[in-house]
Amino acid sequence: MFSRVVPFLPSPTVSSPCKRLFRLGALVAAGLVMGVMAYFTLNPVAQGNTPEPKTPFEQDIRELKVNLPADAARFIDRRVGCNHWWGEEPFDSERAQEISRALEHFRCERLEKDEQALFKKYKDSARVIQALKKAQRL
Repeated sequence: MFSRVVPFLPSPTVSSPCKRLFRLGALVAAGLVMGVMAYFTLNPVAQGNTPEPKTPFEQDIRELKVNLPADAARFIDRRVGCNHWWGEEPFDSERAQEISRALEHFRCERLEKDEQALFKKYKDSARVIQALKKAQRL
């Protein structure tokens, strides 16, 4: 009777394979929800907590990103990564591939363009502009 009101719900007379498929779908959905909850519960970065810095350099980067907008903080991570990998020597083909993959990961080919966009976006925020300029030197 309820299936007449809501036609997409399975009626009590639905065949057994359909019931099993419906239950399987519900289990998959529940599993996805549990997986997402576990990710945000167990992953410290997803919770907004980052591991304690291990070096003074990492501490400098962390302090530089404090209270910055998320896009500016992510850009600083990219800037630091690109600066690092640009300074690496490709002493063999395997190392050259590693450097190439890292430069691609950090999207270094468009770093200057993205930086100019952030300078334009935050032109009225001295704190963000100062952090972006300091990141250039890291």
